[in-house]
Amino acid sequence: MVATQACVRTSFQYIPIKLRDNMRDSDLIFFRPMWRRVAVTVFCIAWAVVEWLTGQPFWGIIASGVTAYCVWVLFYNYKDPEAENTSDS
Repeated sequence: MVATQACVRTSFQYIPIKLRDNMRDSDLIFFRPMWRRVAVTVFCIAWAVVEWLTGQPFWGIIASGVTAYCVWVLFYNYKDPEAENTSDS
């Protein structure tokens, strides 16, 4: 069961907040242009290479994992919302 509503406690009351169902990183408007997805992924690759070359295997593994996540979410599983809207009509 997915929560569709949450509450935020202010000083005196709880304010309900509507949560968006199935919010994913790739749903963000920021990642719609291809050049931004490529830039973020290239930055993560460069970060991983720097960590490995400076002899930091722990941070190299972390940065490599972030890079793998970027490739998986922003390229392999990415579904362009604008392309989905045009194919429906």
